[in-house]
Formats: sequence, structure tokens, C-alpha cells
Amino acid sequence: MASKDFVILRKHTLVKYKGKDTHIVIPDGVKKIKEQAFWDCKGLVSVVIPDSVTEIGQYAFRGCENLRSVTLSNQLASIPPAMFWGCEKLVSVIIPNSVKEIGMFAFTYCENLRSIVLPNSIHSIGDLAFVGCKNLDAITIPLQVTKLSGGVLLGCRSLRTLVLQDGVTEIDWEAFAECENLTHVFIPASVTKIGKDAFAHCDKLVIHAPHGSYAETYAMEHNIKFSAE
Repeated sequence: MASKDFVILRKHTLVKYKGKDTHIVIPDGVKKIKEQAFWDCKGLVSVVIPDSVTEIGQYAFRGCENLRSVTLSNQLASIPPAMFWGCEKLVSVIIPNSVKEIGMFAFTYCENLRSIVLPNSIHSIGDLAFVGCKNLDAITIPLQVTKLSGGVLLGCRSLRTLVLQDGVTEIDWEAFAECENLTHVFIPASVTKIGKDAFAHCDKLVIHAPHGSYAETYAMEHNIKFSAE
């Protein structure tokens, strides 16, 4: 890996990676990674992003179909839209405590993503953030997230159980649609709105919620099995 492989402007903005290495470490001192900087780097297997990086542009690693491992900066404020779209071999990601939001489409079609750790620093997860992550079987929604965005886990067909924290108020459209093996969802009394087709094609689903809650009414109206907690 040579320094000439990185196109860096003003000593701190990484614009483009032109190399062919499979394992790379982004130079320390880089503060910003521009959008599409690693677009379609199909040979890339692992990348280490130093703590000097505080900002990454959208689509930064889109189409890196062999990317398996990513070490994120501990100073990163957000996961931008479509950052890992189509990184189909990415298996796991640890999001640092510095991250406050995850953009829409961030992990779209990361088909082999099995687990992801979301810290409680996160307060917002964008629409369709994990759509098509068909092997994702475990995810914990952070305490500060009050709205499950549209299509956020659409098509995550390996997901079986999900516990929503007290304080969540809304489950938006198709949030869990086509999660065909989703069997148990625990919904707190704080939820007062569930959008259209939120649980479409979740044929095995049992909704667990307090008796008399909005979730109970929703389950009855949509012929979903219900268990009072």
C-alpha cells in the first residue's frame, strides 16, 4: 500500500482510493472521507479508519462486494446514507459510541451481515437502513431511538426476536415487512402509532405488549397473534 494510492486534498480530505490492495489502513491525519471514495473497490477486504476521521460522505464504500471487516473511527459522528450499500460479504460491524445517527440505506443489501452493535448514543436510524440484510439475526435498538423508520429492517428474514425499548413511540411503514421468520416482537406501551404494512408477510409473528396498549389494538385489527405482558 503506497501513499500515492490515496488522493488526498489539503492534507486531510481523502477524495479517492486508486490502489488495488485488499487490506488498507487509511493514513492518520485524514479528517474527512469524501462521498464515493471507495466506490466499487471490489478487491477490498478490510479497511481501518483512524480516529482522526470525523466525517464520511455517502456511498463511500458502496459496491465493495468483498469487504468483510471495517474498523471505524472512534470520532465518527454519523454513518452516512448508503455507506455500505451492496457490501454483501460484510459480516459484522461495531459502531463506536461517537455515532449519533445512521443514514438511510446505510447497510442496504449487506446480505451476510449477521450482527451489528448499535450504541445508545444513536438517536436516529434512517429509512431502509438495513433493507435486505437477509442474514441479520440479532439487533438491539438503542434507548434514544423513538421512531422505527420506514422499511428499516425490511426483508431481514433471519431475524426472529426483537425487543423494543420503552420510549419508542412510532413504528413506521414496512419497518419489519417480509421478516418471514420474525416470531416475537415485544412492543412497549409507549408506542402509539404503527404504520402501513409494518409487519406485512410476518406470518409467524406474535406481538407481546401490555394489555390495553395500542399494540394490542393493532394486533387484533390485523389478525396478528397477541400475548399480554
